[in-house]
Amino acid sequence: MEVVGAAVGISDVALRASSKLWTLFAAWKDAPADLHRLREELSRTHRFLGETQEGIEALYSVQRGFQRMTESHASTSELELLVNDSMVILERIDQFIDSLVKPSAMTGLPDIGKRRKMVWMASTKKVAKWRSELRTITSDVCRLLIVQNM
Repeated sequence: MEVVGAAVGISDVALRASSKLWTLFAAWKDAPADLHRLREELSRTHRFLGETQEGIEALYSVQRGFQRMTESHASTSELELLVNDSMVILERIDQFIDSLVKPSAMTGLPDIGKRRKMVWMASTKKVAKWRSELRTITSDVCRLLIVQNM
């Protein structure tokens, strides 16, 4: 049942990060295209996790009802690992977005100057890696759920 709670938590982190990105775009008129792609990836991840949450809950209720064999327990453990990996990536993305919208120490307002651009430029490879990892984990979760429902 731990995976159900984790799926809910992941969905919340993805939604929060996506919301922060919308706020960032309002202040950062010349935001890089990769940042837009990150926002789209977060939105897709949020939708995917929201849609699969019910499937995961159904899977657990079936497993409780029929006491499935250890093979299905192994795939459930794999699902839990994937969900935990997703949470780690989403939390890193959320922290990165926080670093972009961090208020200036002098004015208290979001810094839209050179610091934000430097933070972005220094992190483009990381962001691309996170986007790729999110897509991979989403695909792996999807495949695992398909196999479990066969």
